[in-house]
Amino acid sequence: MWIKYLLLGVFLILIPVVSGEPPIPGVEFYGWAVHSGGYARPDTIITAHFRDGEICGETRIVNAGQYSKLTCNANSSRIGQEIIFRLNYDKAKTSDTQFFTPGKMRHVDIFTGDLELAQTVFREVPSFKKCEDCLIKVALIGIFAIVILTLAFELGRWTQKKLVSS
Repeated sequence: MWIKYLLLGVFLILIPVVSGEPPIPGVEFYGWAVHSGGYARPDTIITAHFRDGEICGETRIVNAGQYSKLTCNANSSRIGQEIIFRLNYDKAKTSDTQFFTPGKMRHVDIFTGDLELAQTVFREVPSFKKCEDCLIKVALIGIFAIVILTLAFELGRWTQKKLVSS
């Protein structure tokens, strides 16, 4: 009976030794992708990898030009190493160098070909700030409409009470 407990204890002690280092969170990328002078098409494959060729993450574009959930996973020995990208296995560029920094989320626009052409396409992309401003305006218009409708309703009730009382 005691042998079972001894074996269980040895097993529990050896689990961390066998499994190696604990996993660390990856770095997640999202943004826009330009391939051959236009938005990258749906089903374009984006890969993230280290200089030695080891792939650390991959995703497919669903909406033209836009990608998300590209998570680069690696062990702690990769912290600080440069990450490079490919679009359909063609070498891609970014506006600045990306490094493996666990637990971070980064907006990175990826492109192949000429930087000027890619910047022209990126300028056409509606920014989140513009969308945020639109949402604020729509919300304010909605609130204003509710206030006006409430005032009109109350004015109608007040008018009706005056007519009934006279």
